[in-house]
Amino acid sequence: MSPQTERMYAHFSLAYPIFFPLIWWLHIRAKEQAYRFSSLLWLALSMTAFAFLHLYYLLIALAFSLALLLIQTIRKEITWRKAGQVLMAAVLPFILLLLYTHLTDTITDRPERPYGFFFYKASFQSVFIPPYGPLSKLWHEQLHWGRTNMEGYAWVGHFGLLMLAGILTWAVLKYISKKTVFTLFPSTFLSYSYAALLLLAFSMALPFSLGMEGLLDVIPFLQQFRSPGRFSWAFYYVFMVGCTIALWHFKEKTAFKNGRWIVAVVVALLAYESLGYWTHTGKNIRANAGANSFLQADEQSPVVDMLTHAGYTTEDFQAILFLPFYHMGSEKLYIDKGAGHMYRSMSDAYATGLPMLNTMMSRTSICQSLEVSALAGHPLIAKYLPAAMDARPLLLVTAEAMLNIPENYLAQQGQLLGQKDGYSYYRLDTAAFHDTQAALLADFHALRDSVYRHWDGHYAREELHLMAHLLDRDIDFQAELSDTADLTSYGLYREGGIEQLIEITIPPLDSSFWMEVSFWSYTFNATTAYPPVKIEWLKADGTVFKREDLSSKASADIIGRWVRASGYYEVIPDCRAIRVTLLEHPQTLINNLLLRDTREHVFYGAENDVLWFNGYPIPQH
Repeated sequence: MSPQTERMYAHFSLAYPIFFPLIWWLHIRAKEQAYRFSSLLWLALSMTAFAFLHLYYLLIALAFSLALLLIQTIRKEITWRKAGQVLMAAVLPFILLLLYTHLTDTITDRPERPYGFFFYKASFQSVFIPPYGPLSKLWHEQLHWGRTNMEGYAWVGHFGLLMLAGILTWAVLKYISKKTVFTLFPSTFLSYSYAALLLLAFSMALPFSLGMEGLLDVIPFLQQFRSPGRFSWAFYYVFMVGCTIALWHFKEKTAFKNGRWIVAVVVALLAYESLGYWTHTGKNIRANAGANSFLQADEQSPVVDMLTHAGYTTEDFQAILFLPFYHMGSEKLYIDKGAGHMYRSMSDAYATGLPMLNTMMSRTSICQSLEVSALAGHPLIAKYLPAAMDARPLLLVTAEAMLNIPENYLAQQGQLLGQKDGYSYYRLDTAAFHDTQAALLADFHALRDSVYRHWDGHYAREELHLMAHLLDRDIDFQAELSDTADLTSYGLYREGGIEQLIEITIPPLDSSFWMEVSFWSYTFNATTAYPPVKIEWLKADGTVFKREDLSSKASADIIGRWVRASGYYEVIPDCRAIRVTLLEHPQTLINNLLLRDTREHVFYGAENDVLWFNGYPIPQH
């Protein structure tokens, strides 16, 4: 029931169950051979090889090696000289990897604090309580044990839970008994057990999750561990081997006459749960199976055939842009509108040999993420091609039924090349990324004195149910952020804390209407995602009957390092007030919070250099 098996239908590179048993076995062999150079060399080479399969392999192996070395040193199982040699063998692969990445990685603005350290963690439930199976509902629904994130799965089965109870009982008896209790584990095995327990504690984000989050600032390297739950894998293997050893000692050394039958029942339970585990996992693997695009690469792709029929080759295009747009991995933006279409877009990329503008990859450059995602933003925003792009057209691939307004606008600018399996393929010239600002400015200035009403610096066709615009200045901070001028030179800056931004009274309504709430957030590299705001609907007596959260993380409306958040919400007759509150976030800079009735467009700042239209800035020069 290796927790790595489930990675066969996601995160394939993490699905090598030989990894930890091999590293553990190499440590055992090194000890047996008195830490000869050859044994330590094999350990270092194996850690290095696994590092190039997945970085977490190296991190888990390094953590286990250091924890084991600490325990063995404390228990005086190793000399200081030998401990130094083991330390060198364990740390050398990490140094080599750092050197390799330093020489090959040109990106300097990867996320400093990836999301997940306190979310993708292990827990007692993820290790000892079944995540699925016939008894899963009993634990989670009847006994109310909460479900956990799969990153922390290292389930040892009810077999492991029973063995834990037995081992703890044995430990208590051994502690309080004046007579010698039979030995369950050899002394040398205890060091591996203690090391695995240390990794289990780290996989649960301990001690950091006990109000000691500040330690992460002292040890900033640890903040790069997005999924500490994976470190529980070491505990799984060591614990299951330990259970086997304990069963054997129980059978051989206890005087209990039915000991063999107890062992047989426990082993049968393990076999039964293993069968259920493989049935469940096999079903998921088959459900997620898809055609291997690598194996099809030598075959003539239907997409390539379609391009040929339209008079093009893949060399005529520089990249693929897939719509609905998705871009995940920068820790700031998490635009996930691709739904189940990511597989198709990636298959097309393999078939054509063209790179993709879309991304689903961890720790991408924040700057590049903003530049590329901005291409899928609203047509009112001026677009700038990323430096790596040239003048060749893009191959635009769309799932038509799911496109939003900006995406439909791009599709309309393209030349249809053909359709296949519900997807449309276009030639999209880079000139299509022009903005529509000039037409909007001309329309507004031609009509503003005859059509639009003016109040408080705002223009709209009529006075609406709801119209509020918030501009907060923080002069002290604007000097530190000169590059905010690509949108504005001021904003509301906060470091942590919760603050009410605005509360608007709604007059009595005969019917519902829809409102848009929007604001702009500045992108800081040191924080994850963007600051959220809480939107609350209040009744006449002040009670909250509805709440929604809104942030910029799913938006492609980008200007420089500013990202626009926008959400559409219904306001029903029972609503008498709308309240917007800025929620906790380590570092926040927001600007131009706008609440508007969606039945009319709203303009403001007409007398300034920038005209704002529904929260979008339009330069007037």
